[in-house]
Amino acid sequence: MIAADDTTKALSDEWLTYQVGKKDEDAFDTLYRRYARLVAWQARSLLRSGPAAEDATQSTFVILWKKASRITLEGESLLPWLLGVCRIECRSILAKNQVLAQPSTDNGFEGSSPDPGPEELVIQGEIVRQIEMHVSQMSELDQAIYRLCLLNELSYESAAKELGITHGAVRNRLSRLKSKHRRHDPNRETGASQ
Repeated sequence: MIAADDTTKALSDEWLTYQVGKKDEDAFDTLYRRYARLVAWQARSLLRSGPAAEDATQSTFVILWKKASRITLEGESLLPWLLGVCRIECRSILAKNQVLAQPSTDNGFEGSSPDPGPEELVIQGEIVRQIEMHVSQMSELDQAIYRLCLLNELSYESAAKELGITHGAVRNRLSRLKSKHRRHDPNRETGASQ
């Protein structure tokens, strides 16, 4: 039985992820209940397809189950790691669908909806809040590199010019940031490509 003082620790993402690494199904269920809706929302917003979003969400949590013992959190939340894996899964699904799809005038997905509903907007706001909280814990230079390279999708060279540092410094710092957030490459077991 968990003592009252241990309740917070037992419910932290770090502790739950550690327990999932030991194949604790209850810990996995807790993390799934905590984050499945946020991961599913991101998948739905990227894929614009309910069934494809469900596949990406399930794949994300299968990867969590398989790789939890190798995850080191750089903060208190597992959400940034899950969203990163989900993005990779969505890219993989989109690439596969592009290969399989016949040319058409629409985006190739049935039931796509260009405008998110009120619930999706609330979830989107929560995702943005949690990501921004995580990013705010980085150094100012790392925050700038994150925003320029990952959000604005600038090349390393363009980001380096804007920040007044070398191309190599941007590349190395971004590589370090990515490895802090994802201690291993989720593509290894999924076959997804970045």
